[in-house]
Amino acid sequence: WGRRYDFGSFLKQVKSSDADVLAAPVTLEAVIGGKSVPLNAPCHLESSTASKSIMTGQAETNGFRVAIHHEIEFDGFTWTDLSIEPAQPLRVDELRLTWTMPKTQATLLHADTMKWIDSPAGSLKPEGWSSDWTHFFWLGNEDRGLSWYAETDRNWHHSKERPALQVIPEGDHVKVIVRLIAEPTDLPSKLDYGFGMMATPARPQPKDARRWRMTPGVRPTFDIVWPNGNMKWYGYTEPESAEKFAARVKESHEKSCLTVPYINLNYASAGIPEWQYYGSRWFDPARVVTPGDVAEMGYASVGTCPAIRDWQDFILYRINEMIDRYQVDGIYIDCWGPSPCQT
Repeated sequence: WGRRYDFGSFLKQVKSSDADVLAAPVTLEAVIGGKSVPLNAPCHLESSTASKSIMTGQAETNGFRVAIHHEIEFDGFTWTDLSIEPAQPLRVDELRLTWTMPKTQATLLHADTMKWIDSPAGSLKPEGWSSDWTHFFWLGNEDRGLSWYAETDRNWHHSKERPALQVIPEGDHVKVIVRLIAEPTDLPSKLDYGFGMMATPARPQPKDARRWRMTPGVRPTFDIVWPNGNMKWYGYTEPESAEKFAARVKESHEKSCLTVPYINLNYASAGIPEWQYYGSRWFDPARVVTPGDVAEMGYASVGTCPAIRDWQDFILYRINEMIDRYQVDGIYIDCWGPSPCQT
């Protein structure tokens, strides 16, 4: 919805909400002996269905064999598998992706550093932003933007002198640098990388979205149902009292207020009945938390592995059951970030 991607070797232009997001295309380049060397492999459409398109490209260029495989899904999500191999062993100073955005389209930044607090979010500072590797960052404005993401830093080479990720304001533009290799490195053989980019917004924004307010604010438009005092277990879908919960939803709807219960997708309370049967399959021992609001309800919140299929089926079943039974209007999703499983 509302977006258009044009590809060369990588994204050449992105249009979102009728505006161009890129001032210069996404480019892969190696720095050898202090000189920048472009590594292009123009892509062509290999296949297309209603849900996904695949584009691929291969080339031998400037002493490298480059292979690119893009998957572009129906919702705007893209994933790129990149393979780069020197024709003969050589030393590179850097291997990097770069792109440029108009300054007016890059006034805000958000990055997830996989911490509970201190992930940057807000106005892009005059000096820009830089970071070691992290799995996600987004650059845009109040109307649109462009995100970059990766699952792992496998085959990345980090440097103490150069950041892996860098956003640099330059006059009327903002330059982005993603350094796959950030320090002089000998390349004896092939390296593989995976990453993606996605434009936002992914769906239309309601006209009155800026006027939404949550309880306990004045004239709220949606009521967040927090676990404490309302639900049997922290982050779970079963209320303490079905009658009181149904009455709360009914009262909210009569006031044109939406009801949105708090749900946890990557954790489960150790007190839920299902845990004694399936906990050994779902349990991620690296993630057990008991902050005050959790401890107040009597059980720890225990990490669940989001890759376990029966956990996926179970939590989605419980959410759908709650929606059907109580006619709630949505869910407040907490702990959404990707967590590597250690089961």
